[in-house]
Amino acid sequence: MTNAALAWHPEQPHNLLPLLPPSHELESRAVLKACIEARAALAELKQTAEIFANVTKRLGCPGKVS
Repeated sequence: MTNAALAWHPEQPHNLLPLLPPSHELESRAVLKACIEARAALAELKQTAEIFANVTKRLGCPGKVS
């Protein structure tokens, strides 16, 4: 396609767009299950980091080491 073919013409609809919803799956079940597990792991990591930050504040440890 040339640039002229891709040019935007507001008076013409873009009929080359695919129909919705897509006929094929965008994400597989394995990917979605992995996302759930990853989200849970990140939440646990965030909680651990918050606990660690609170403990270091109580102990008076500096935030950064130069």
